[in-house]
Amino acid sequence: MNESFKGLEGYWILFTKDNLRLPADYVLAPFTAVHQTGIWINVWLSRGLGVPARKHGLYLTNGVEWLEYKFGEHGLPTVATEYMAVDSHDQLWLSVPYTGICCFDGHSTVSYTFGQAGLPEDMVITDLHIDKEDRVWLATLQHGIYRLTEQEWKRITSDIRVLSDCVVAFGVDRRNSLWLACKDRKEIRFLSNRSGSWELVCSLHLVNKQQDEVVCFVVDSDDRIWAGRRCGGLMIWERQRWQQLTERDCPLLFGEIQSLAIDAYDNLWVGTAGGFAIFDGNRWHDWGAIRPGSSEKATSRENLLSADSETVSRYVYIGGFVAIDGVGRKWLNSAKGLVMFTPRSRHR
Repeated sequence: MNESFKGLEGYWILFTKDNLRLPADYVLAPFTAVHQTGIWINVWLSRGLGVPARKHGLYLTNGVEWLEYKFGEHGLPTVATEYMAVDSHDQLWLSVPYTGICCFDGHSTVSYTFGQAGLPEDMVITDLHIDKEDRVWLATLQHGIYRLTEQEWKRITSDIRVLSDCVVAFGVDRRNSLWLACKDRKEIRFLSNRSGSWELVCSLHLVNKQQDEVVCFVVDSDDRIWAGRRCGGLMIWERQRWQQLTERDCPLLFGEIQSLAIDAYDNLWVGTAGGFAIFDGNRWHDWGAIRPGSSEKATSRENLLSADSETVSRYVYIGGFVAIDGVGRKWLNSAKGLVMFTPRSRHR
């Protein structure tokens, strides 16, 4: 199969403080929200090695224009936000630690404070999702899931005891049905509501609670569940059983998985600190470094170990978090700034 059809050939652009309006010494926070033609990013300012970064603000970009919204302005919170999502009206929904939820339309902000409008005072949010009907969902550490209904937050329950108080993450499948990863003492349960009610699909037994802790998951077009763990690498649920992916599949699949995404070509993107492992349906690709301003294919960091210093200086290490916007571009963290990858058009 032609690689360009699979969307793994394209053009790389690196955005740094030298070619955009981001402040010097900025740090890209891991939380992003996908816009139809771009991406929202969370920006902090570095104070130097070993010193916590200072919260700065939010940027909306389509790769050409950059709009800046500083924390404390336009009604935005004065502290850093965490989870973000965009609805069909281009409104940005944000979770604010220890404070609540806010909705930002680019000019003003509507806030929902913990302890009000149906929200518990001691809520800890673990994920935020907007479904195909524009409903806003919250996953929480100790109160299950909530949904905004007529300006009031309602806790969602189930007649069958499949929902738990600790919901780790949301996911969606190709039908845009909502999925949950719920955590109990001994297992992670994966639930789907595509039948109109919550149903248990499978469970992942927790042998080592820290290692097996699921931080993100996605469901592909074959209804396989890909689960990324905090320390234990990547696992897949298919044919009614769990399988552990190993370094033999791809060297990057061992250790912490930071992000997962599936693009329009059905490629699975797995973000790690050492780069991106990409599964095209047949084989794995190890992408650890790219050459900005080129259409060269990404390479693994291992391939650069034997290269001379001049060659290495042309490359930028990538890794961590990936987001895919409404036109199919990939937005990746890198060691020097924000990377945008534009795939070539499909050729059938």
